[in-house]
Amino acid sequence: MKAITKLVLLVFLLTLNACVDTNSEKITIGFSQCVSNDLWRQEMNKSMQIQADLFDNVHLEIVDANSNAALQSKQIQQFIDKKVDAIIVSPWQSSPLTAVIQKAINNHGAVLYCKGTFYNNCGFKVDVVDTVGSGDSFLASLVTKLFNEVDPQEAVNFACAVGAIVAQNEGANPEISQLEIDEFLSGF
Repeated sequence: MKAITKLVLLVFLLTLNACVDTNSEKITIGFSQCVSNDLWRQEMNKSMQIQADLFDNVHLEIVDANSNAALQSKQIQQFIDKKVDAIIVSPWQSSPLTAVIQKAINNHGAVLYCKGTFYNNCGFKVDVVDTVGSGDSFLASLVTKLFNEVDPQEAVNFACAVGAIVAQNEGANPEISQLEIDEFLSGF
C-alpha cells in the first residue's frame, strides 16, 4: 500500500511540474489526508507542500481526517463548496466517501489543469466488472501521455478510456491493445 501511495505521490509531483504554468492565475489544490499521525504520511504531506511551494500560483491546502470517514467526507464537501481547482483524496475508507466524491466529479469527471488551461472528460458509461486497477491505469496513462507531450485533452481522453476499459474487465491488469483503445474512443 505504501509503495502504491508513494508512486501516486511521485506521479502527482511530476505531473504538477509538467503542467503548472508559473505565469498563470492562482490554483488551489485541496488534499484530504485520511490520517497524518504517522511519520510516513507526515513526510508525504511535507513533500507535497514543498513541491507546491515551488510555484507562486499554486496553493495546496492539506486537511487531516484523523481516521474518521465522516470527517473526511465533510472536509471534501468543504473543498467542493470552496470551489477549489483540484481535490486529492487519500481515503480512510472508500465506501463512506463515494457520495461526496461523486458530487465532486459530477460536473467535470476527470479534470486536468495544464499550463493555464483546464481540460476535462466526463467519463465513459461502461458495464463495470471490476474497478481494481482502473484508477492506477488512468493515472499511468495520463502521466505517460503528458510526458510524451501529447495534447492535454487527448491525454485526458486516452486516460479515461483506459480506466474505463480496465473497469470492464476482471482483474487489475487486463491486456489492452492500442487498437482496442482507439476503437473504444471512436465510439464516443
